[in-house]
Amino acid sequence: MSTKKLTLTCPTLGAVFTLLALAACSSGPNDEDGAGVASDAIVGTIAADSPALDAVGQVYGPNVFAPGQPMLPYGSATLIAPDRLLVAIGSLAPGAEFRVGPNPASPSQTIPIVRWIRIVQSDVDTVSLRGLPGPQGAMVAYLARPVVGVTPLPIGDLSRADIGARISVVGYGNAGGARQLGQMTLRAMPGDSAPRILYPDVGAYAADLKATWMGSFPQETILEYANHDWNARLGSDDAVIGGVTGDTAPPIGTGYLGAAMVRRIGGRPHLVGLVSQHFGIATSENVVIPRWVFRFGPAAKELVAASAGPACEGVTNWSNGRGCLYTAPTVLNGRTTATNSANGMKGTISGTCVRGQWTDIVDTCEPAKSCPGGRYASPKGCSYAYPETLSGVSLQVNNDAPGRTGTLSGTCIDGTWRMDPSFDDTCR
Repeated sequence: MSTKKLTLTCPTLGAVFTLLALAACSSGPNDEDGAGVASDAIVGTIAADSPALDAVGQVYGPNVFAPGQPMLPYGSATLIAPDRLLVAIGSLAPGAEFRVGPNPASPSQTIPIVRWIRIVQSDVDTVSLRGLPGPQGAMVAYLARPVVGVTPLPIGDLSRADIGARISVVGYGNAGGARQLGQMTLRAMPGDSAPRILYPDVGAYAADLKATWMGSFPQETILEYANHDWNARLGSDDAVIGGVTGDTAPPIGTGYLGAAMVRRIGGRPHLVGLVSQHFGIATSENVVIPRWVFRFGPAAKELVAASAGPACEGVTNWSNGRGCLYTAPTVLNGRTTATNSANGMKGTISGTCVRGQWTDIVDTCEPAKSCPGGRYASPKGCSYAYPETLSGVSLQVNNDAPGRTGTLSGTCIDGTWRMDPSFDDTCR
């Protein structure tokens, strides 16, 4: 089988974490039976529909081709914290949701995805891809609420010592949408790749595969039949995933948008990378289908691990001694800001949560302007007398004109009366 080299250039980490900061990742040593070449213990002992694999679910999102129609599968996603997912670039859009269980058509849980951040971004070398651009990388997605009853997967590692090892791959296919489980073999070729030379910390690599046209399969599936080998040029410390050969190879995740690469480390399943595909390039013989494998380099691994790091406890009624009072939420790694809640003062306090500890706390606090008292005459015949009120305080006063009834409500903000949401009058 012939192969073609596909080169990938990778920019630096492209996203600033809104609620994440760097945290150490301790994956532990590999301890598989027969280091480097052993068959992963997950395959053959756990079925694809087992609840033990429920950390890998599927993202569904709006049908952008036919608005208003049922949602479409966007790709696989892996739970790395109770309310955090690791997904491939391109598999999220506003309105997306995470579906838990082996069959996303009847999920055990469906949880909205509220936002996401890009942690690894790499741009395709347009020369190698014959002018076809496209983003690759990984993102951390935030769920509206935690997944219940599912154990997240910790982040693991791969190295050149693992070449020849079989890696379990878990993901979803178009055909029926069911979760699939199979194996891939870690392979490598000598030489330095552009990503390794330019951006060794990112660890996002590319390879391509000459395969038969996907229409020759009984049904087009997201996870194709792995009866091909493929390789990429890599540095001395790196490896790439290759497909299993032979007629008995199971359908596995050479992947589409975030299939999870899983292996046992320290006796526990770990997420060691993502596999995805984006392009099919027609040739006179067949189709070259590029494959991207995202192995976690040192920097990327720390950023991913940070999303599952310990949270900083919320601070209730924190006082700076100058009159401001703050209530800060419990947050995961990252920066947060709380607004003063004490009468007569205004200010904000911000700090960074790093591995369960608050750091870099900055406070601004100053007296707030009060709103003047007075009398308000309603065009409808009511009359209201209201006192001078401190900034930030809401009031409600009753009509004192005979023959009418009503209330006037509002909030004093820095010397100006605002209704609730404006200066509001009811009178009849």
